[in-house]
Amino acid sequence: MNMHRPAQPAADAPPDWFRLAFDAIYPLIYQHRDDESAKREITALIHTLNPRPGGRVIDIACGAGRHLRALRDAGFHAVGMDLSRTLLREAADRRQLRGCVVCGDVRAIPFAPVFDIAVNLFNSFGYFADNAKNLAALRSMAGVLRPGGTLVMEHINPRKLKAELVPMDVKRVGELTVESRRTIEGDYVCKQMTIRRDNGDEERITERVRLFSPDELAEWFARAGLRVARRMGSFDGAALRDNSPRVLMVGVRA
Repeated sequence: MNMHRPAQPAADAPPDWFRLAFDAIYPLIYQHRDDESAKREITALIHTLNPRPGGRVIDIACGAGRHLRALRDAGFHAVGMDLSRTLLREAADRRQLRGCVVCGDVRAIPFAPVFDIAVNLFNSFGYFADNAKNLAALRSMAGVLRPGGTLVMEHINPRKLKAELVPMDVKRVGELTVESRRTIEGDYVCKQMTIRRDNGDEERITERVRLFSPDELAEWFARAGLRVARRMGSFDGAALRDNSPRVLMVGVRA
């Protein structure tokens, strides 16, 4: 159920909030982000960009490997990297990606510039409070691309988010009751979740992601050595508009 009432300001997220947020609880909260939705998104993206078949692809911040599995099923030589060992174990065990994933920090991706395509999907950028660290992450993403390689980043559309922000809601997800409170604090959107299990256990997680206007994100791409080739509002290549569900920025390494 949605409860539209003013939310309290989100508690300050610790600098490494993502270490807690992307642990064992994450797949339970985001069950709707499943293999089928990932397959649809990757299929649409391939149709839109028409990349070279069988190319080398890296899924940066691959999580439990939803999109990585879809990329490999589509015939790409794809590997994934994430900071969360918990999610990487799920990728290896559940999605049979053992040997295809590596643990690493997005600011220092442990690969040479050999990839034709890098993807960074589902709001997996802008986690640091320090802009220098966020830029270091973007430059690291660009750094694994061969000359002429392509980075595809999917991120929040801030105009749509601000127009439709639901300050507070409560949802039932499996055996969990998840209460979410959302605020926009400067350049960041914050979501504070209180997660209650049926057995009475309770856990609190705060997410904090930087917002970028499309023009600002394009400027960051340029600072990372990427020429923006396309701005899209969805995986199927729709034009980016104020009410587009997502922002997909496609950059090419010079």
